[in-house]
Amino acid sequence: MAKSSEQNPRYNLTTQHPHFMRRKDIENALRLSRSTIYEMMSQDKFPKQFRISQRSVAWRTLDIENYLSDLQDGQHD
Repeated sequence: MAKSSEQNPRYNLTTQHPHFMRRKDIENALRLSRSTIYEMMSQDKFPKQFRISQRSVAWRTLDIENYLSDLQDGQHD
């Protein structure tokens, strides 16, 4: 996965989700189910979430944009 602090121009999710996305945001934006997201994470095929509070996690929007870019470039199965 691309590790960059620059915004990815191909996928601009930052308009609606400036810094991070919750799971429901990802499910809606990418049309993926909860189980698919976590299965792909366990296979290192999807960005890992980070803890934003004791009971909440989120994904960095830039990580999701980079994932989508890598996916289009054929860097993920």
